Amino acid sequence: MRISDRVKSESVIGCDRNQHSGQGSQHAWFDFDNYQGGVLAVEPLARLGHRRIAWLGSSNHQMYVQQRLEGYLAAMRQAGLTCPAEYQRRVEANRRAGFLTTRELLALPAPPPAIITDCDALGDGAANALQQAGLLARVSLIVYDGLPVDTVIPCHVTAVVQATRAEVGKQIAVMTRALMGGSVRLQRYQHS
Repeated sequence: MRISDRVKSESVIGCDRNQHSGQGSQHAWFDFDNYQGGVLAVEPLARLGHRRIAWLGSSNHQMYVQQRLEGYLAAMRQAGLTCPAEYQRRVEANRRAGFLTTRELLALPAPPPAIITDCDALGDGAANALQQAGLLARVSLIVYDGLPVDTVIPCHVTAVVQATRAEVGKQIAVMTRALMGGSVRLQRYQHS
């Protein structure tokens, strides 16, 4: 029996960072909604009246990175906001790149009053650049996963937070028990 045939005939739980992999499947599926994370990052900024919101994202080509960017772009369109190319930056996902790119954003003729980063390392670099420029309290910063635990910046940022590994483990255990108990319908779990 081939693996694909076996998967079709047994109850399994898929776990991936690509929200599209399990859709339409007859199998339980666990994933993060990275697209929605991008949307959730833009919405409060737009409600606060920000019209120029920069995206500082990772340059790797993993699906979750693209989904976060797509969520950001969709939310910008939905809010009627433009997103000029100079506000969309894709760089290596590290503190140094976050720092240098934020300095570049701040040097623009119309620097953005709000920045969203798609990972904690870029967010930490951005926070460092904002602090150095004396703008940490004046530029809104939203960081996917929040600032890293070893940050040296003593500030609070708004974070798009995913479930922790422990929370993921608990949800997969709930899904597994439901499958073992013959439950056909599994409810969507959302991290709060």
